[in-house]
Amino acid sequence: MMRKVSEQIVCAHPRVSVAVVAYNHEQFIAQAIEGVLAQEVDFEVELLIGEDCSTDGTRSIVQEYARKYPNVIQALLPDKNLGAAKNFVSVIEACTGDFIACLEGDDFWTDSKKLARQVTFLEAHLDCASCFHNAIAFADDKNNSRPDLSLHKKGNRLMCRPGTKTRYAQNEFFKGFVPPTCSVMFRREAVGKLPPWFGKLSIGDLPLHVICAEHGLAGYLPEVMAAYRLHSGSSWSSKLFLDKTLLEIEMFGELEQYLQSRPPNTTNRASRRQAALAISRSRGKLELGRARQWLDSAPEKVPDAIWQAWLTNPREVKWLLRWLLCVWPRALGGKFTAARVHRKLREKF
Repeated sequence: MMRKVSEQIVCAHPRVSVAVVAYNHEQFIAQAIEGVLAQEVDFEVELLIGEDCSTDGTRSIVQEYARKYPNVIQALLPDKNLGAAKNFVSVIEACTGDFIACLEGDDFWTDSKKLARQVTFLEAHLDCASCFHNAIAFADDKNNSRPDLSLHKKGNRLMCRPGTKTRYAQNEFFKGFVPPTCSVMFRREAVGKLPPWFGKLSIGDLPLHVICAEHGLAGYLPEVMAAYRLHSGSSWSSKLFLDKTLLEIEMFGELEQYLQSRPPNTTNRASRRQAALAISRSRGKLELGRARQWLDSAPEKVPDAIWQAWLTNPREVKWLLRWLLCVWPRALGGKFTAARVHRKLREKF
């Protein structure tokens, strides 16, 4: 019989664990929690909230909900700030359900059948290690709104465009598409114990999908069942463009190392994505300087970097030529000769 999660009497062995990470989400965390408690399910659910020493009133709100719903909510309250990635790892490791659904404290679910639909999907599709669904992106503050052609009712932006594939393999996550975190559910055994480097990163969504995809496909449900909030207090949205690029380059570097023992094409995709970021986003003097540093440390990636930059910006020939004149001389030297560069580029063309 279907019932709301908030009506659970006891949670002996949960079918689903909901992993929530929260930091300075005082204005939003109650809406996130209420969206979980309103889920209509015929299985047991546990809600684990990692409250990462917020400087506002987030922790007291989480503690109050944990006292009110002790059979459902477990508050994880570290003594010191862990950072987003380590906080996420600690919550995932505490989950005991067969499936884990992710949610950040400033987002929320909009459909009371979300968990039931995703569990039904994963039970019926054993080839899938995870699944995700569509969501809307919206802004309480108009200064953070992002106009887009893919609109849902009330003008909110759809995060998965019409025509999104129904299945995603691991290599496809290196092409730029990342499912909305607030929509993801995966099998707990597909993650196991997250690798040590995961907790060092500032970006965890794409690595999580890459790790999960080693155990199966990611399935897509087109229903809109969650909302992603754009706001100035977001730990990611508030970062400068260059800082985001450097963090992404670091992330792909860790993925490249992690995938060294996998088929070469998978490792190469991580490497090429890293290379493309280093070049295609290097527009200002500071960015060019950082790109030079990166290429100095990995000169063997120059041919792929140039090729990927061309694929990313095929119409910006003048910019690419200026970039080459500025960065190319620094990338030559040692074992990496001009002849080898030209040979590699000829292979690409």
